[in-house]
Amino acid sequence: NKIIKNYDNQFNADKTAKTTTAKNFSKSQKEAKKAFKKVKAKGSGLSSKELETVKKNLKAGKAISNNLVSKIKDTSLYAKVVAFNENLAAKTEAKKTYDKSEQDHVSNVRNAQKEIFDKVAEAYENRITLLKYNHSYRVSKLSNMLANKLQLDSNDIELATLIVVLDKLTVYNAL
Repeated sequence: NKIIKNYDNQFNADKTAKTTTAKNFSKSQKEAKKAFKKVKAKGSGLSSKELETVKKNLKAGKAISNNLVSKIKDTSLYAKVVAFNENLAAKTEAKKTYDKSEQDHVSNVRNAQKEIFDKVAEAYENRITLLKYNHSYRVSKLSNMLANKLQLDSNDIELATLIVVLDKLTVYNAL
């Protein structure tokens, strides 16, 4: 259980990182779109076609090429576009990390659960082996008593009854 909790904690940390970077990206995207809403090509250092490409990429959530970023003259716009690109890269990386973490988490938890199950199964197998040994011992003791034609007392009769019941259970479990 402790191992599974550790896997859960790591997975949750990656999930939180993904959520945080997605929020940061969304915020920078909104700020950049808002900043470029009223910008004219003439004062920005971009041609009208390049400005439309920047606006289109901002809207679509796609990276803006370094070539276009380097042409932006306004430092405020430049900073917003750089922040947008950085947050997009961080969001993409966090998503990749989260996806890998999700796959690893499922696999690790399954393996841990299988190990727990195997340990429980082994404990039951050991218990069954012990019971079978005790059963065999009692059967041989009773057989020896009967072979030697010894007098059976009430404890031995209870033992014989128990052996018959255990034999029936053994046959039932074998089915």
